[in-house]
Amino acid sequence: MKRGYWEPESGKRIHYIKAGTGKQSLLLLHGIANSMEQWVEEIENWSRDFTVYAFSFPGCGFSDSLGPRKMSMDFIPFFIEKFVETFRIKDPVIVGGSFGGLAAIEYTRHFQNKVRKLVLVSSAGLGKEINGLARIASIPILGEILYWWRRDKDAPHNIRITLRFMRTGVNIFGQKKKIYRLGYLKNIKVPVLVMHGRNDEVFPVYHSERAAKVFPNAKLHIFENANHWPPDMHREEFCDLVRKFARD
Repeated sequence: MKRGYWEPESGKRIHYIKAGTGKQSLLLLHGIANSMEQWVEEIENWSRDFTVYAFSFPGCGFSDSLGPRKMSMDFIPFFIEKFVETFRIKDPVIVGGSFGGLAAIEYTRHFQNKVRKLVLVSSAGLGKEINGLARIASIPILGEILYWWRRDKDAPHNIRITLRFMRTGVNIFGQKKKIYRLGYLKNIKVPVLVMHGRNDEVFPVYHSERAAKVFPNAKLHIFENANHWPPDMHREEFCDLVRKFARD
């Protein structure tokens, strides 16, 4: 497993991982308040069969911030594309979890001809509902207090950057309409695997159930007795499902 830094801009470094030598590539996109370290165990598993790439979004983990203007869904898909172009990743299977799922949808919307398949895990952007902690964190000062208290429980990340990212798409009422992507899903023609934990405490499971019906070519898998991050309790099953989907 190779770890390194990529410079999308002069003097700005993005932390990334590349592992494996398989013909098919996987590109993994992590969730908010996290980093590419979220995927380390999956990378070790999948790198036996695929070439696996992951990076920490700007301001997350050990990646530098690229500034407040480059922290929105208007910027993210083009940032991902720059990574894909730099590393010459051909026809990747994009795997996105939570916020990374929303980022994966956005990238696929803009660059569908470059995506072989799409995997969404408890994805953001599929409805208004989100848990109370996220809504509270969207409130200035309260959010800073909340994230400062839990700072040691997350992968290394910049609290200010995390909150700024989140507040672009969440307010006290829930996810903002500007990040809803349900209406765009019918235009995504690539095969999609939609996964969700039955007991997700962040987004209700019906978000994914509904989305799977909108995609023209989607499979749905619900993990029973699983929370927002199904790999925590079903890692072997999760890895096998993604492996089979990517190979087919």
